[in-house]
Amino acid sequence: MEQKLKKDGTPDKRYKPKKLDNLNPTRVEASVKEYFATHEPLDWSVPSLCLHLNMSKSMFKNMKDHPDLASVYEFATNNIEAALFKDLKTQKNPTGAIFALKTMGYSDNRGVDLTAKISIEQVLKNTKLKA
Repeated sequence: MEQKLKKDGTPDKRYKPKKLDNLNPTRVEASVKEYFATHEPLDWSVPSLCLHLNMSKSMFKNMKDHPDLASVYEFATNNIEAALFKDLKTQKNPTGAIFALKTMGYSDNRGVDLTAKISIEQVLKNTKLKA
């Protein structure tokens, strides 16, 4: 999807993107594939893709619930996540990739839940009472 430009070539911020129901799923899919074909994997991000598609991040996220656009959303996010995970393995300082993955819903929770549930019956069964 082409972005509306002013005469000087800068993006026109007054341009309002269309609603999801008004988008042609075939054209959206073609634009997403074009984005991945024309941008380096290190440059892949949701905000960059949204600029390419001329839509807001919230509109992009709403694509996951749209029957005709959910597969396009999944394709796009899977490609971006794969590039970020590759970054984690190859970069000396993966802080940027970690931050980007956190914004996509991942967490670096290292805590282990050791909570155990035990019933009173189990305690009494395993306790030897002295008479």
